[in-house]
Amino acid sequence: MSDTVDALKRDVDGISRLSDTVDALKRDVDDISRLSDTVDDLKRDVNGISRLTDTVDALKRDTDGICRLYDTVDALRRNMNNEGNSTAAKMACLSEKASPVPYSGCKNPAILKGNSGTFTSPGYPNNYNNNARCSWTITVCSGRRAAIRFISLDLEKHPDCNYDSVTVYDGLTSSGKQLGKFCGTKGRDVVASGRTAHIIFTSDAAKTRTGFSIKFS
Repeated sequence: MSDTVDALKRDVDGISRLSDTVDALKRDVDDISRLSDTVDDLKRDVNGISRLTDTVDALKRDTDGICRLYDTVDALRRNMNNEGNSTAAKMACLSEKASPVPYSGCKNPAILKGNSGTFTSPGYPNNYNNNARCSWTITVCSGRRAAIRFISLDLEKHPDCNYDSVTVYDGLTSSGKQLGKFCGTKGRDVVASGRTAHIIFTSDAAKTRTGFSIKFS
C-alpha cells in the first residue's frame, strides 16, 4: 500500500511538472506570436518608410523639374524682351532719316544718323570756299557697316590730294584707320569695319571746284 501511494505521488509530481512545462510552452508560444506580430509591424513600417522615401524622391524630382521650368520661362522672357528691344531699336533706326535735304552745312563735326542719308560740300553744286574745314560723323543702324558712296566729286587735283581733299576714317573720329583720301574727280565706295565713319573735307587758299555729294548707308 505504501509503495502504491509513493508511486501515485511521483505520478502527481510528474503531472505537475508536465503542467508547468505546458504552461511554459504556452508562454513561449505567446511570446513567439507577439514576436511575429512585432515583425509584421516592423515589415509594415519598413514598407511605409520605403513608400515615403519614394514619395519624397518623386517630390524632389517634381521640384527640380518645376525649378528648371521656371528657369526656362525666365530665359524665354529675357530673350523676348531683348529681341523686342533690339527689334524696336532697329525699326526706329530704319525709319530715321538724316535729313530730307542733303546736308551742306559745316559743323565740326555734323552728326548724321539713320538708315541712309546724303551730305555735300558747302554751297554744292556751287563752288566751295577756300580754307574750308568740315567734318561729318556717320552712324548707321545696328548690325550694319557704314558705307560711303560718291554721287559726284570735283575737287582740285593733286597726286597726293594735298590741296583739297575728302578723307574717310573708320570709326567716330580721325584717330581711326584712314580708309581713303580723295580729290580730283575720281572717288570710290568705302565701307567701314562697323556702323560708324568719320569724314573730313579741307580746301586750301587757291582754286575751288563744285565739291562733292556723298550718300551714306
